[in-house]
Amino acid sequence: MKKLVRLCVSGGCAAIIAAVPATAQAASPAGPTPYPRPVTGRSVMGTVSPQDRAWLASSAQANRFEIVSGGLAARKGTRAATRAVASRIEMDHLKALAALIPVAFRLHIPLPTIPSADQRSKLRRLRSLQGIPFDREFLTVAVAGHRANINVAIREIQFGTNPSVKAQARNNLPVLRTHLMLAERALAQLPPVP
Repeated sequence: MKKLVRLCVSGGCAAIIAAVPATAQAASPAGPTPYPRPVTGRSVMGTVSPQDRAWLASSAQANRFEIVSGGLAARKGTRAATRAVASRIEMDHLKALAALIPVAFRLHIPLPTIPSADQRSKLRRLRSLQGIPFDREFLTVAVAGHRANINVAIREIQFGTNPSVKAQARNNLPVLRTHLMLAERALAQLPPVP
């Protein structure tokens, strides 16, 4: 061991590292993994219940869906009210996701990185529509999605155990309620279906 230390000190570290088998080098990661495993059932920020984990995953997917669908409607919406609601939804959900990711990281909770299969199906349908039918579908989906997200956030606030996760749900709730109100109002202003 002393010989290895002297070799490293005298500048021979590269040769020693090169001599280490590739499998041993691969076993030591170059940097921290995105979601290191917790050593115990408790994290630095408190206990994380199944309810907390479910809300984090659900919220991440909902945020990602709202960002994509909002961006699509901000560009493709026919009516100014639809585009305004869509832009607001996209912007606010970008902020919500940006606040959620560090909390999940600190709690060692991996988050979904794409919308769910059902959400992807809704996005495909939205992409296939044009004009007022597009606006109506986007706003209908936004109303239903925000109602569901409000219920999920309330459940987290009531039954979650981790203070950081509950705080995220509490912070999101007024924004979700505002989005619901705006989407309902814009939907009511659309011309009737012929």
